[in-house]
Amino acid sequence: MVTQAMVRRRLNLGARINSKTGFYRGSPLANECVLYLPGLPGTGSTIYDFSGRGNDGAVVATWSQLNSGVWALDFDGTDDWVDCGTGVPALTGAFTLEAWYNEDVRVAAGRIIEKQVAYQLVVTTGVLTFVPYGTTGNDIASLTTLTLDTWYHIVAVYDLAKSYIYINGAEDISEVSTGAVTTNANKVTLGARQDLAGDLDGLIALARIYSKALSPAEVALHYQQERHLFGI
Repeated sequence: MVTQAMVRRRLNLGARINSKTGFYRGSPLANECVLYLPGLPGTGSTIYDFSGRGNDGAVVATWSQLNSGVWALDFDGTDDWVDCGTGVPALTGAFTLEAWYNEDVRVAAGRIIEKQVAYQLVVTTGVLTFVPYGTTGNDIASLTTLTLDTWYHIVAVYDLAKSYIYINGAEDISEVSTGAVTTNANKVTLGARQDLAGDLDGLIALARIYSKALSPAEVALHYQQERHLFGI
């Protein structure tokens, strides 16, 4: 039996941040991580934010545990989503969106991570699109089309000079883009927009947002550290 303690060790979750819940915080890039949803304890209507910032998500989706013990959320393409509220800090400079994703059914503009009209990581018929609103580049689409029923490590980075999409630890595409990202009071969501449009049909695990641009080396390291958890 895979226990929560085993999963915490596999995810490199470190120091305790809440004596009441016993939840733990991931040590890598802790200061710059503004949202981290590793999925523990894998039950109930809340997914807890391990960044230490308390932006827990309200879950309308199905929990699914992988053989490694890691928990993912399975979105049905109809009305499932996660609502992380409006408390995630505004991303006023460089930033990164990161998650593991497995697509069940092709959808049009399914939301993986989004703050509506601020930033979004979307999948459309297997192609990833990253949109940092307000920047000169506006949006960028992956060259790779994802295969159904396959886990991918996906990362979107904006560093104030370029936008990037990484797939499985390697750069897939980049494009010149400058300027400040739009800020607003909208919610951060997974699986759909806050108005429940753009439904996703697939699984999301280990979703993260950073208030910094991960370097190519950091992206590759995260992929190498976590790929075994997803059978890669």
